[in-house]
Amino acid sequence: MSSKKVIEFLPELYATLLPEFFKNPVPREDLTTCDSCCMCSRPGERREQGKTYYSPETKCCTYYPPVPNYMVGVILSDENSAFNEGKRRLRERIEKHDTITPQGLMRPAGYAEQFNQEYDNGFGVNTSLLCPYFTTAEGKCGIWEIKPPVCATWFCRSVDGRYGYNFWTAVSRYLAHVENTLAYYALYTLNFDPLTIMAYSFESEENVPALHPGHNGQQPDSSENSYESVWGKWAGKEEDLYKETFHIIKSLNRSDLDAITGVRHTVLLEQVNKTYIVKASFHRALTWYTTKYKKKP
Repeated sequence: MSSKKVIEFLPELYATLLPEFFKNPVPREDLTTCDSCCMCSRPGERREQGKTYYSPETKCCTYYPPVPNYMVGVILSDENSAFNEGKRRLRERIEKHDTITPQGLMRPAGYAEQFNQEYDNGFGVNTSLLCPYFTTAEGKCGIWEIKPPVCATWFCRSVDGRYGYNFWTAVSRYLAHVENTLAYYALYTLNFDPLTIMAYSFESEENVPALHPGHNGQQPDSSENSYESVWGKWAGKEEDLYKETFHIIKSLNRSDLDAITGVRHTVLLEQVNKTYIVKASFHRALTWYTTKYKKKP
């Protein structure tokens, strides 16, 4: 089975930023492909009783990912026409003040609760949970260039089973911390108020913009938490802010990341490494078994 580097599963921005560990090889996740979803039944295929199927209109994209400021800036700064649809959707949210914050584009109020309530029967089929960046006509992600951690590491059927799931889950948690730190760092560099910087976390499902009363078309109030007071000089220039945060993060290297991420970064990276070792050991054993007995896993 062919392999690719862990970093190749992630957004290009991280190639020179994440630790050397991410250059390690992992098997290609050939059981899970977006173009031919393994969870959708084929035309004319008889569905097996008790087996879970996703809808072709949703696939596994029944999840609303928050997008950190600098990743929004990646898409908005890219002139590649292939990303026009994703750019249009991001700009539409920005123009409508649709759950946008200096940290990035967040989920709407109540989504996390709805997702948890409907997950068992709705994941993969419920259009009310559908990601706002999913292009239904093509069945693809409109912002795949900056794929959020949960999306980049989600494989419905990992080639290494639960060991693959454990590894990718650890990678997702690690990346959420990196996102959080980098979004904070960019705002700190731009002299944002500490309360604004710490208002939301990409490591939490509950990142609803309660601090921003001007979201979702509501009129900003005159309190200290009004839209203008939170955004400061960037109010009305939100797209410019996102582009600026991208340029700040783009200038960093691995040493810079180590300097600003702290002990939590170290612990999460160690967790990733441990799950990688277990996954690699299992994969070697699986490869030996399938080769010796000529059986598919």
